[in-house]
Amino acid sequence: MNMIQRVVFCVCAAFLCVVAGARTVTVAASNSSDPDKAAADVVCTGVHDELTIQKVLDGFDGNDSESIKVMFCDGVYNMEGFHLYPDATHRTALKIPEIAYLEFGGRGNLRARAGISVEFRVSPSAYEGLNPQEQLCVMLFSDNIGRNKNDARLRNFLITLPDVRHKVICINLFRCFGAILENLSLTAVGTGPGVIPVEGSVGVRGQNVNTNGIGQFWKDIVAKGFYEAFQMGGEHTICMGLLAYQSYYGYTFGNYERAEWGVWEHPITLINCSEELCCSLPLFNQCGEARDPNNAGRQCVDMISHTMEFRDNENGTLAPVLPAREVVPGSWCGNITFAVNTKSLSKENVVDVQYWEKGSGHRFKTRNSAHSLGGTTAERLSYVPTYVQTYFDTDLNRMVVFNGEQWVDYNGNKVD
Repeated sequence: MNMIQRVVFCVCAAFLCVVAGARTVTVAASNSSDPDKAAADVVCTGVHDELTIQKVLDGFDGNDSESIKVMFCDGVYNMEGFHLYPDATHRTALKIPEIAYLEFGGRGNLRARAGISVEFRVSPSAYEGLNPQEQLCVMLFSDNIGRNKNDARLRNFLITLPDVRHKVICINLFRCFGAILENLSLTAVGTGPGVIPVEGSVGVRGQNVNTNGIGQFWKDIVAKGFYEAFQMGGEHTICMGLLAYQSYYGYTFGNYERAEWGVWEHPITLINCSEELCCSLPLFNQCGEARDPNNAGRQCVDMISHTMEFRDNENGTLAPVLPAREVVPGSWCGNITFAVNTKSLSKENVVDVQYWEKGSGHRFKTRNSAHSLGGTTAERLSYVPTYVQTYFDTDLNRMVVFNGEQWVDYNGNKVD
Protein backbone atom coordinates (compact mmCIF):
# COMPACT_ATOMS: atom_id res chain seq x y z
CA MET A 1 0.00 0.00 0.00
CA ASN A 2 1.56 3.35 -1.09
CA MET A 3 1.30 6.63 0.81
CA ILE A 4 -1.76 7.91 -1.11
CA GLN A 5 -3.57 4.61 -0.57
CA ARG A 6 -2.77 4.77 3.13
CA VAL A 7 -4.14 8.31 3.44
CA VAL A 8 -7.33 7.38 1.56
CA PHE A 9 -7.72 4.28 3.75
CA CYS A 10 -7.27 6.26 6.99
CA VAL A 11 -9.73 8.96 5.90
CA CYS A 12 -12.31 6.35 4.89
CA ALA A 13 -11.83 4.47 8.16
CA ALA A 14 -12.26 7.67 10.17
CA PHE A 15 -15.37 8.56 8.17
CA LEU A 16 -16.88 5.14 8.79
CA CYS A 17 -16.24 5.46 12.52
CA VAL A 18 -18.09 8.78 12.60
CA VAL A 19 -20.98 7.48 10.50
CA ALA A 20 -21.30 4.37 12.61
CA GLY A 21 -21.51 6.49 15.73
CA ALA A 22 -18.98 4.29 17.54
CA ARG A 23 -18.93 5.05 21.23
CA THR A 24 -17.14 3.45 24.20
CA VAL A 25 -18.07 3.68 27.85
CA THR A 26 -15.76 2.19 30.49
CA VAL A 27 -17.17 0.97 33.80
CA ALA A 28 -15.13 0.15 36.92
CA ALA A 29 -16.13 -1.95 39.92
CA SER A 30 -15.86 -0.85 43.53
CA ASN A 31 -12.85 -3.15 43.91
CA SER A 32 -11.19 -2.29 40.59
CA SER A 33 -7.68 -0.90 40.70
CA ASP A 34 -7.19 2.78 41.44
CA PRO A 35 -5.82 3.48 37.92
CA ASP A 36 -8.88 1.77 36.39
CA LYS A 37 -11.24 3.80 38.56
CA ALA A 38 -9.48 7.02 37.62
CA ALA A 39 -9.75 6.25 33.91
CA ALA A 40 -13.33 4.92 33.95
CA ASP A 41 -16.38 6.88 32.83
CA VAL A 42 -18.52 5.25 35.53
CA VAL A 43 -17.50 3.72 38.87
CA CYS A 44 -19.85 1.33 40.67
CA THR A 45 -20.25 1.53 44.44
CA GLY A 46 -20.58 -2.19 45.12
CA VAL A 47 -24.24 -1.74 46.13
CA HIS A 48 -26.90 -2.56 43.52
CA ASP A 49 -24.34 -2.28 40.74
CA GLU A 50 -26.99 -3.56 38.31
CA LEU A 51 -28.84 -0.25 38.66
CA THR A 52 -25.69 1.75 37.93
CA ILE A 53 -24.96 -0.36 34.86
CA GLN A 54 -28.59 -0.15 33.72
CA LYS A 55 -28.40 3.66 33.77
CA VAL A 56 -25.43 3.40 31.40
CA LEU A 57 -27.38 1.12 29.06
CA ASP A 58 -30.49 3.29 29.21
CA GLY A 59 -28.41 6.31 28.18
CA PHE A 60 -28.08 5.09 24.60
CA ASP A 61 -30.78 6.13 22.14
CA GLY A 62 -30.59 2.91 20.14
CA ASN A 63 -30.73 4.47 16.68
CA ASP A 64 -29.89 2.28 13.72
CA SER A 65 -26.41 3.73 13.24
CA GLU A 66 -25.23 3.66 16.83
CA SER A 67 -22.40 1.28 17.74
CA ILE A 68 -21.71 0.94 21.46
CA LYS A 69 -18.96 -0.63 23.53
CA VAL A 70 -19.52 -1.02 27.26
CA MET A 71 -16.20 -2.22 28.63
CA PHE A 72 -15.76 -3.39 32.21
CA CYS A 73 -12.60 -3.13 34.25
CA ASP A 74 -11.42 -6.11 36.28
CA GLY A 75 -13.50 -6.52 39.41
CA VAL A 76 -16.73 -7.80 40.95
CA TYR A 77 -20.05 -6.20 40.05
CA ASN A 78 -22.75 -6.96 42.61
CA MET A 79 -26.19 -7.83 41.23
CA GLU A 80 -28.51 -7.29 44.20
CA GLY A 81 -31.92 -7.18 42.57
CA PHE A 82 -34.13 -8.42 39.72
CA HIS A 83 -36.31 -5.65 38.32
CA LEU A 84 -39.36 -5.26 36.08
CA TYR A 85 -38.05 -3.02 33.34
CA PRO A 86 -40.23 -1.81 30.44
CA ASP A 87 -40.28 -4.13 27.42
CA ALA A 88 -38.99 -7.08 29.44
CA THR A 89 -40.67 -10.47 29.66
CA HIS A 90 -39.07 -11.35 33.01
CA ARG A 91 -37.59 -9.67 36.04
CA THR A 92 -33.94 -9.18 35.25
CA ALA A 93 -30.83 -7.68 36.74
CA LEU A 94 -29.81 -6.09 33.44
CA LYS A 95 -31.99 -5.41 30.40
CA ILE A 96 -30.05 -5.05 27.18
CA PRO A 97 -31.78 -2.29 25.17
CA GLU A 98 -32.38 -1.99 21.44
CA ILE A 99 -29.02 -0.97 20.03
CA ALA A 100 -27.75 -1.45 16.49
CA TYR A 101 -24.52 -3.04 17.73
CA LEU A 102 -23.44 -3.57 21.33
CA GLU A 103 -20.17 -4.95 22.62
CA PHE A 104 -20.48 -5.76 26.30
CA GLY A 105 -17.93 -7.33 28.60
CA GLY A 106 -14.43 -7.42 29.97
CA ARG A 107 -11.36 -6.07 28.29
CA GLY A 108 -9.19 -9.13 28.86
CA ASN A 109 -8.75 -12.18 26.70
CA LEU A 110 -8.47 -14.86 29.37
CA ARG A 111 -10.11 -18.11 28.39
CA ALA A 112 -13.14 -19.22 30.38
CA ARG A 113 -11.42 -22.40 31.50
CA ALA A 114 -8.50 -20.40 32.89
CA GLY A 115 -10.56 -17.88 34.84
CA ILE A 116 -12.04 -14.48 34.06
CA SER A 117 -11.41 -11.27 35.95
CA VAL A 118 -14.79 -9.54 35.36
CA GLU A 119 -17.53 -11.06 37.49
CA PHE A 120 -21.23 -10.25 37.68
CA ARG A 121 -22.08 -11.76 41.07
CA VAL A 122 -25.72 -12.29 42.05
CA SER A 123 -26.26 -11.78 45.78
CA PRO A 124 -28.54 -14.08 47.81
CA SER A 125 -30.41 -10.93 48.85
CA ALA A 126 -31.50 -10.43 45.23
CA TYR A 127 -34.14 -13.14 45.71
CA GLU A 128 -35.68 -11.68 48.84
CA GLY A 129 -39.40 -10.97 48.54
CA LEU A 130 -39.74 -12.68 45.15
CA ASN A 131 -41.95 -15.62 44.29
CA PRO A 132 -39.60 -18.64 44.09
CA GLN A 133 -41.63 -19.88 41.10
CA GLU A 134 -40.99 -16.72 39.09
CA GLN A 135 -38.60 -16.98 36.15
CA LEU A 136 -35.72 -14.51 36.51
CA CYS A 137 -32.82 -13.42 34.28
CA VAL A 138 -29.42 -11.88 34.87
CA MET A 139 -29.09 -10.45 31.34
CA LEU A 140 -32.18 -10.16 29.14
CA PHE A 141 -32.57 -8.66 25.70
CA SER A 142 -35.52 -6.31 25.36
CA ASP A 143 -38.73 -7.99 24.26
CA ASN A 144 -39.49 -4.94 22.13
CA ILE A 145 -36.48 -5.34 19.89
CA GLY A 146 -37.33 -5.16 16.19
CA ARG A 147 -35.91 -7.74 13.86
CA ASN A 148 -32.78 -6.85 11.89
CA LYS A 149 -31.90 -4.15 14.43
CA ASN A 150 -29.99 -5.57 17.36
CA ASP A 151 -26.64 -7.31 17.21
CA ALA A 152 -24.50 -7.94 20.26
CA ARG A 153 -21.14 -9.27 21.30
CA LEU A 154 -20.86 -10.47 24.90
CA ARG A 155 -17.45 -11.64 25.98
CA ASN A 156 -14.88 -12.06 28.74
CA PHE A 157 -16.97 -12.22 31.87
CA LEU A 158 -18.27 -14.52 34.57
CA ILE A 159 -21.78 -14.74 36.01
CA THR A 160 -22.05 -16.37 39.43
CA LEU A 161 -25.32 -17.43 41.05
CA PRO A 162 -25.29 -18.14 44.80
CA ASP A 163 -27.22 -21.43 44.59
CA VAL A 164 -28.92 -23.92 42.27
CA ARG A 165 -32.38 -23.50 43.81
CA HIS A 166 -33.69 -20.46 41.89
CA LYS A 167 -35.12 -20.24 38.38
CA VAL A 168 -32.59 -17.96 36.72
CA ILE A 169 -31.48 -17.65 33.11
CA CYS A 170 -27.99 -16.16 33.06
CA ILE A 171 -28.09 -14.88 29.46
CA ASN A 172 -31.45 -14.73 27.66
CA LEU A 173 -31.07 -14.16 23.91
CA PHE A 174 -34.72 -14.91 23.21
CA ARG A 175 -35.26 -11.62 21.35
CA CYS A 176 -31.70 -11.01 20.20
CA PHE A 177 -31.17 -10.96 16.45
CA GLY A 178 -27.48 -11.64 15.84
CA ALA A 179 -25.14 -12.41 18.75
CA ILE A 180 -21.55 -13.40 19.37
CA LEU A 181 -20.87 -14.93 22.77
CA GLU A 182 -17.32 -15.83 23.63
CA ASN A 183 -15.14 -16.60 26.62
CA LEU A 184 -17.86 -16.76 29.25
CA SER A 185 -18.15 -18.72 32.48
CA LEU A 186 -21.59 -19.21 34.02
CA THR A 187 -21.77 -20.90 37.42
CA ALA A 188 -24.48 -21.77 39.92
CA VAL A 189 -22.83 -22.61 43.25
CA GLY A 190 -23.77 -25.77 45.11
CA THR A 191 -23.59 -28.61 42.58
CA GLY A 192 -22.57 -32.14 43.45
CA PRO A 193 -23.78 -35.73 43.67
CA GLY A 194 -27.43 -35.91 44.64
CA VAL A 195 -28.06 -32.21 43.93
CA ILE A 196 -30.38 -31.50 41.00
CA PRO A 197 -30.64 -27.83 39.92
CA VAL A 198 -34.18 -26.48 39.88
CA GLU A 199 -36.06 -26.64 36.59
CA GLY A 200 -35.95 -23.17 35.03
CA SER A 201 -32.27 -22.55 35.76
CA VAL A 202 -30.49 -22.03 32.44
CA GLY A 203 -26.98 -20.97 31.44
CA VAL A 204 -27.75 -19.55 27.98
CA ARG A 205 -31.13 -19.42 26.25
CA GLY A 206 -31.01 -19.13 22.46
CA GLN A 207 -32.95 -16.86 20.16
CA ASN A 208 -36.53 -17.17 19.03
CA VAL A 209 -36.60 -14.92 15.98
CA ASN A 210 -36.17 -15.39 12.24
CA THR A 211 -32.66 -14.14 11.53
CA ASN A 212 -33.00 -14.13 7.73
CA GLY A 213 -29.71 -15.95 7.29
CA ILE A 214 -27.67 -14.12 9.93
CA GLY A 215 -27.43 -16.21 13.07
CA GLN A 216 -25.42 -16.46 16.25
CA PHE A 217 -21.96 -17.68 17.18
CA TRP A 218 -21.14 -19.03 20.65
CA LYS A 219 -17.58 -19.95 21.55
CA ASP A 220 -15.67 -21.04 24.67
CA ILE A 221 -18.48 -20.99 27.22
CA VAL A 222 -18.57 -23.04 30.42
CA ALA A 223 -21.98 -23.50 32.09
CA LYS A 224 -22.00 -25.29 35.44
CA GLY A 225 -24.85 -26.16 37.77
CA PHE A 226 -28.01 -25.60 35.70
CA TYR A 227 -31.09 -27.60 34.88
CA GLU A 228 -30.29 -26.76 31.25
CA ALA A 229 -26.77 -25.54 30.61
CA PHE A 230 -27.50 -24.57 26.99
CA GLN A 231 -31.12 -24.13 25.93
CA MET A 232 -30.84 -23.85 22.19
CA GLY A 233 -33.13 -22.70 19.42
CA GLY A 234 -33.44 -20.28 16.55
CA GLU A 235 -31.56 -20.76 13.33
CA HIS A 236 -28.09 -20.45 11.83
CA THR A 237 -26.48 -20.89 15.25
CA ILE A 238 -22.88 -22.13 15.34
CA CYS A 239 -21.25 -23.20 18.61
CA MET A 240 -17.64 -24.15 19.30
CA GLY A 241 -16.02 -25.33 22.50
CA LEU A 242 -19.04 -25.23 24.81
CA LEU A 243 -18.80 -27.20 28.06
CA ALA A 244 -21.88 -28.20 30.05
CA TYR A 245 -20.88 -29.34 33.52
CA GLN A 246 -22.82 -30.87 36.43
CA SER A 247 -26.17 -29.91 34.93
CA TYR A 248 -29.33 -31.96 34.49
CA TYR A 249 -29.37 -31.40 30.72
CA GLY A 250 -26.20 -30.27 29.05
CA TYR A 251 -28.08 -29.33 25.86
CA THR A 252 -31.75 -28.95 24.96
CA PHE A 253 -33.23 -27.89 21.64
CA GLY A 254 -36.53 -26.04 21.29
CA ASN A 255 -37.29 -26.42 24.99
CA TYR A 256 -38.78 -22.95 25.45
CA GLU A 257 -41.75 -22.23 27.67
CA ARG A 258 -43.30 -20.06 24.91
CA ALA A 259 -44.33 -22.94 22.72
CA GLU A 260 -46.11 -20.83 20.10
CA TRP A 261 -42.76 -19.95 18.57
CA GLY A 262 -40.63 -23.07 18.80
CA VAL A 263 -37.59 -23.10 16.54
CA TRP A 264 -37.03 -22.76 12.82
CA GLU A 265 -35.81 -25.09 10.13
CA HIS A 266 -32.30 -23.76 9.48
CA PRO A 267 -29.29 -25.58 10.94
CA ILE A 268 -27.89 -25.41 14.44
CA THR A 269 -24.30 -26.66 14.46
CA LEU A 270 -22.17 -27.65 17.46
CA ILE A 271 -18.45 -28.30 16.91
CA ASN A 272 -16.24 -29.94 19.54
CA CYS A 273 -18.69 -29.22 22.35
CA SER A 274 -18.86 -31.40 25.44
CA GLU A 275 -20.77 -32.34 28.57
CA GLU A 276 -19.45 -33.74 31.83
CA LEU A 277 -21.26 -35.24 34.82
CA CYS A 278 -24.70 -34.35 33.45
CA CYS A 279 -27.83 -36.41 34.08
CA SER A 280 -29.17 -36.66 30.54
CA LEU A 281 -28.05 -36.55 26.96
CA PRO A 282 -29.68 -33.91 24.70
CA LEU A 283 -33.44 -33.32 24.72
CA PHE A 284 -35.10 -32.41 21.41
CA ASN A 285 -38.42 -30.78 22.18
CA GLN A 286 -40.47 -28.37 20.03
CA CYS A 287 -39.85 -28.26 16.33
CA GLY A 288 -41.54 -26.89 13.26
CA GLU A 289 -43.26 -23.68 12.28
CA ALA A 290 -44.75 -21.33 14.84
CA ARG A 291 -48.38 -22.34 14.33
CA ASP A 292 -47.68 -26.00 15.06
CA PRO A 293 -44.45 -26.27 17.05
CA ASN A 294 -44.62 -30.05 17.46
CA ASN A 295 -45.10 -30.93 13.82
CA ALA A 296 -42.53 -32.73 11.70
CA GLY A 297 -40.55 -29.61 10.96
CA ARG A 298 -37.35 -31.64 10.59
CA GLN A 299 -35.22 -29.01 12.26
CA CYS A 300 -31.57 -29.73 11.46
CA VAL A 301 -28.98 -30.14 14.22
CA ASP A 302 -25.40 -31.21 13.54
CA MET A 303 -23.15 -32.14 16.45
CA ILE A 304 -19.58 -32.69 15.30
CA SER A 305 -17.15 -34.48 17.63
CA HIS A 306 -19.44 -34.14 20.62
CA THR A 307 -17.69 -35.48 23.71
CA MET A 308 -19.23 -36.80 26.91
CA GLU A 309 -17.99 -38.00 30.26
CA PHE A 310 -20.38 -40.38 32.01
CA ARG A 311 -20.01 -40.74 35.77
CA ASP A 312 -23.18 -42.38 37.03
CA ASN A 313 -21.91 -42.16 40.62
CA GLU A 314 -21.11 -38.46 40.30
CA ASN A 315 -23.96 -36.88 38.31
CA GLY A 316 -26.86 -35.09 39.95
CA THR A 317 -29.28 -38.04 39.95
CA LEU A 318 -26.72 -40.66 41.03
CA ALA A 319 -28.42 -42.88 38.46
CA PRO A 320 -27.52 -44.07 34.94
CA VAL A 321 -27.41 -41.20 32.46
CA LEU A 322 -30.61 -40.86 30.43
CA PRO A 323 -30.22 -41.29 26.65
CA ALA A 324 -31.04 -38.55 24.14
CA ARG A 325 -34.67 -38.35 23.10
CA GLU A 326 -37.14 -36.52 20.88
CA VAL A 327 -40.43 -35.42 22.43
CA VAL A 328 -41.96 -35.98 18.98
CA PRO A 329 -39.90 -38.74 17.31
CA GLY A 330 -39.03 -37.97 13.72
CA SER A 331 -39.40 -34.20 14.02
CA TRP A 332 -35.64 -33.54 14.08
CA CYS A 333 -32.83 -34.47 11.71
CA GLY A 334 -29.08 -34.05 11.32
CA ASN A 335 -25.72 -35.66 11.91
CA ILE A 336 -24.08 -36.56 15.22
CA THR A 337 -20.61 -37.92 15.87
CA PHE A 338 -19.74 -38.48 19.51
CA ALA A 339 -17.18 -39.99 21.85
CA VAL A 340 -17.71 -41.17 25.43
CA ASN A 341 -15.53 -42.10 28.38
CA THR A 342 -16.86 -43.45 31.64
CA LYS A 343 -14.00 -43.44 34.12
CA SER A 344 -12.08 -40.68 35.87
CA LEU A 345 -8.73 -40.10 34.19
CA SER A 346 -9.94 -42.34 31.39
CA LYS A 347 -7.46 -42.82 28.59
CA GLU A 348 -9.83 -44.31 26.05
CA ASN A 349 -13.36 -43.91 24.70
CA VAL A 350 -15.91 -46.67 25.17
CA VAL A 351 -18.09 -48.46 22.63
CA ASP A 352 -20.98 -49.70 24.78
CA VAL A 353 -22.98 -46.53 25.59
CA GLN A 354 -26.53 -46.04 24.34
CA TYR A 355 -26.98 -42.61 22.77
CA TRP A 356 -30.67 -42.51 21.73
CA GLU A 357 -33.78 -43.58 23.59
CA LYS A 358 -35.54 -46.31 21.64
CA GLY A 359 -37.62 -44.78 18.82
CA SER A 360 -35.82 -41.41 18.77
CA GLY A 361 -33.17 -40.14 16.40
CA HIS A 362 -34.24 -42.03 13.29
CA ARG A 363 -33.70 -39.02 11.01
CA PHE A 364 -30.18 -38.54 12.36
CA LYS A 365 -27.04 -40.18 11.12
CA THR A 366 -25.45 -40.95 14.49
CA ARG A 367 -22.06 -42.53 15.02
CA ASN A 368 -19.93 -43.40 18.02
CA SER A 369 -16.51 -42.37 16.73
CA ALA A 370 -14.88 -45.25 18.64
CA HIS A 371 -16.76 -47.79 16.53
CA SER A 372 -14.84 -49.33 13.67
CA LEU A 373 -16.40 -49.35 10.21
CA GLY A 374 -15.65 -53.05 9.98
CA GLY A 375 -14.01 -55.98 11.74
CA THR A 376 -14.81 -59.23 13.47
CA THR A 377 -18.20 -60.38 14.67
CA ALA A 378 -16.99 -60.29 18.28
CA GLU A 379 -16.03 -56.63 17.97
CA ARG A 380 -19.38 -55.75 16.39
CA LEU A 381 -21.28 -57.46 19.18
CA SER A 382 -19.38 -55.44 21.79
CA TYR A 383 -20.95 -52.25 20.41
CA VAL A 384 -24.17 -50.51 21.39
CA PRO A 385 -25.13 -49.60 17.81
CA THR A 386 -27.24 -46.71 16.53
CA TYR A 387 -30.14 -46.83 14.11
CA VAL A 388 -29.11 -48.01 10.59
CA GLN A 389 -25.46 -48.21 11.59
CA THR A 390 -23.50 -50.26 9.04
CA TYR A 391 -20.52 -52.56 9.59
CA PHE A 392 -18.49 -54.83 7.33
CA ASP A 393 -18.24 -58.11 9.24
CA THR A 394 -15.00 -59.79 8.18
CA ASP A 395 -16.05 -63.14 9.71
CA LEU A 396 -19.26 -63.14 7.68
CA ASN A 397 -17.58 -61.41 4.74
CA ARG A 398 -20.56 -59.12 4.19
CA MET A 399 -22.01 -55.78 5.14
CA VAL A 400 -24.60 -55.74 7.91
CA VAL A 401 -26.88 -53.03 9.29
CA PHE A 402 -28.57 -52.44 12.65
CA ASN A 403 -32.31 -51.92 12.09
CA GLY A 404 -33.06 -50.60 15.58
CA GLU A 405 -33.72 -54.03 17.00
CA GLN A 406 -31.04 -56.32 15.67
CA TRP A 407 -28.25 -56.72 13.13
CA VAL A 408 -29.45 -57.84 9.69
CA ASP A 409 -27.88 -58.26 6.28
CA TYR A 410 -28.90 -56.17 3.29
CA ASN A 411 -31.71 -58.61 2.54
CA GLY A 412 -33.19 -58.12 6.00
CA ASN A 413 -32.08 -61.51 7.33
CA LYS A 414 -30.99 -61.59 11.00
CA VAL A 415 -27.29 -62.22 11.58
CA ASP A 416 -25.60 -63.29 14.79
